[in-house]
Formats: sequence, C-alpha cells, structure tokens
Amino acid sequence: MPVSAFHPQGCLCPECHWPGPSSVTLNTVFDMRLQTNAPKPGIPIDCEAMKASGFKNAGILIVNLDDPRLSWVDVAELRRIGKKVYETNAR
Repeated sequence: MPVSAFHPQGCLCPECHWPGPSSVTLNTVFDMRLQTNAPKPGIPIDCEAMKASGFKNAGILIVNLDDPRLSWVDVAELRRIGKKVYETNAR
C-alpha cells in the first residue's frame, strides 16, 4: 500500500501492515517493547554489585552512612555533601 498523508510511513493501522511481514502483529511489536530487565521473583539480588556497577557506569553513589567501612571523616563528608545537594534553603 502506498504511503499517503493519512497513512504515513510507520503507521500502526492494520491497513498499512506495519512494520513489514504479515507474520508480525501489533501485539508482538508491543510485547517486545514491554520487556524488562527487572529481577525475577525468588532470585537474590547482589545489592553491593549493583551499587558498584552504578558508580562505575553512571557515577551514581549509594551509601549507607552506617556502613562499617566508612570512617567518621567519610561519614561527615558525606553528610556535608548530602546537606549541600538536598537541603533547600530560601535564597
């Protein structure tokens, strides 16, 4: 079917037979887009590995201030940064 003003390229209506072969249905396309990488129930999550990956790959730091690996200096610095970033001051 030729593309017209009413049926642009990539139209989702059945008349256009998008996205190509008739064996692919609209439900198949949407099912593929709705897949998730969320963990499956019953599979344990390694939180430390997830936090390390977030820091290495995206620069996101997640820290528990009660972590025994942190010194009191580390905790004080993290508290200072947290207050600077998250406390709202009327300026």
